[in-house]
Amino acid sequence: PGFSIYVDSAGTHAYHVGEPPDPRACRAAEQRGIDISTQRARRITEDDFQAFDMVLAMDEQNYSLLLDLSPPEHHEQIKLFMDFAPQLGRKSVPDPYFGGKHGFEQIINDSRFGGIPKILETPKENDMDRNNLALLKRLGKKKAARK
Repeated sequence: PGFSIYVDSAGTHAYHVGEPPDPRACRAAEQRGIDISTQRARRITEDDFQAFDMVLAMDEQNYSLLLDLSPPEHHEQIKLFMDFAPQLGRKSVPDPYFGGKHGFEQIINDSRFGGIPKILETPKENDMDRNNLALLKRLGKKKAARK
């Protein structure tokens, strides 16, 4: 028996609400066969904390902002993205927005981030993927139990 996963993106500030993704992000995604050109920026809302089982922050500043924006009963579902790669010893993913012409490509191709396990992947022996998949299954069960 499977479960459904819905992925969305939202910011903690309203700087670019309604705007399309950065052209550099569109190019980087397109080169990997993903079309994000129709996406539009939006700010996270209180409803998002109710609708989603997990909210990932890319850095500690946004993590703190998410805690401030969310009701206390939803704090447990807020995680740092890099928590899924403790072997790298980092808390934040560098912001590609400030990385110049090739900022997004540099982050995607940075070998230090090659060790980040994909959150959805077939489990492997002695690998964080097994833990990540178990986490997703638990979250799916929690969501089903709430309905």
